Amino acid sequence: MGDRFSDQFVLTKQETDVFQDFIPDFKIDLFNLKGIELKKKLESITFQVTLGVVQKIREGDLEFVSHLPGLFSLLVGIEEESKRVTILRKLLLYIYWVRDLKPTELKRVLTISKLEQYEELTMTTAERLISEGIQQGMQ
Repeated sequence: MGDRFSDQFVLTKQETDVFQDFIPDFKIDLFNLKGIELKKKLESITFQVTLGVVQKIREGDLEFVSHLPGLFSLLVGIEEESKRVTILRKLLLYIYWVRDLKPTELKRVLTISKLEQYEELTMTTAERLISEGIQQGMQ
């Protein structure tokens, strides 16, 4: 696997000629997040929390859920509330898409993280995903 986005595709010469104008070609840096201490490597709270979730999202339920309060509590350090809510909402969407967690589990995580004022986000985000799923199923 190369370090260019286009290297991620296995295309014939003919396919490459046809699609080269439509596939962006930029350099990507891939690295293994396992074993990396994110707080030491990253200064940005947003990156620490986001990559911390990505780092553990495939772990077992107990390990993943027990990892979240430490990450989510970092969000308290973001002074701008709208930014904090945006990041939290996107993380919840990602977690709901990848994991089969109940909103009550994530509410508990927010309480432990001192973010109990955002507990309603867990429900509204879950309800939105359910609603979108129902709408797509009807189409």
